[in-house]
Amino acid sequence: MIVEELVPPDHKVRAIWDLAGRLDLSRYLAQIRSQQGSAGCSAWDPRLLLRVWVYALSEQVSSAREIERMMAYEPGLMWLAGLGEVNHHSLSDFRATHAEALAELFANVLGILSQEGWVKLELVAHDGTKIRTQGGADQFRRKKTLEERIALAKKMVQELDQQPEGEVAPNARRMAAQARAARELLERMEEAAKELEKIQAAKDSAREREQARVCLTEPEARIMHQGDHALAPCYNVPVSTDAGHSIIVGMHLTQCSSDSGSLPQAMKEVESAAKQPAQSVVVDG
Repeated sequence: MIVEELVPPDHKVRAIWDLAGRLDLSRYLAQIRSQQGSAGCSAWDPRLLLRVWVYALSEQVSSAREIERMMAYEPGLMWLAGLGEVNHHSLSDFRATHAEALAELFANVLGILSQEGWVKLELVAHDGTKIRTQGGADQFRRKKTLEERIALAKKMVQELDQQPEGEVAPNARRMAAQARAARELLERMEEAAKELEKIQAAKDSAREREQARVCLTEPEARIMHQGDHALAPCYNVPVSTDAGHSIIVGMHLTQCSSDSGSLPQAMKEVESAAKQPAQSVVVDG
């Protein structure tokens, strides 16, 4: 198979390749410790990983595992990787390790689009998307139940930690796994307790504070109205878009369910990314 024939000359993946080649990626390259001709595992070129992520996101694919799977048949990804396959661990680690640098990079891209007249911020449209959690509404508990769960988790950790040091039991590996799971459970319950305090602080009356509940599996989630008027544990992702060419100029994650309530933070995100404030904004609610 001839790689160059996988995509036509005007395919957007070629533009992404050229754009990444013009950007300063020294921050990514500086963290590579392996060198040609010396011992150690070879590293994926950060420029390739960046191009893969940008192209995948332009295709509305945000899962590292899905990108790895698509590299076996998707022409754009096959062209980028030269028919090679980047494993999902490398893709995921790159995105997690360089989160701050990637945010700065996308801001630089917005700056380039602004210089070329594609982003003017004359009119910015702001809207939020509710993202449901993995856990359902049945995972929410009040303070009394949460305190009981924390006490039980602490007891489990103490009992499992009482295993004498140096003693090799036949089921030592299983007990170590149980101890690790108990500590993780305790950490999650303590995190839920902190989030419950925030929820209670936002309530007006003593009765509302008493009735306040928090999600045990995802403590940072909040009950929000869905488009079908249902109530479910969610996060809100407000997105700000330059109306001229439908280019996203700001996005953040919030526990605030209303678009108007998230507007001040959204405008800060837009100004930080685009290096200029929006001239006018349209928002519902």
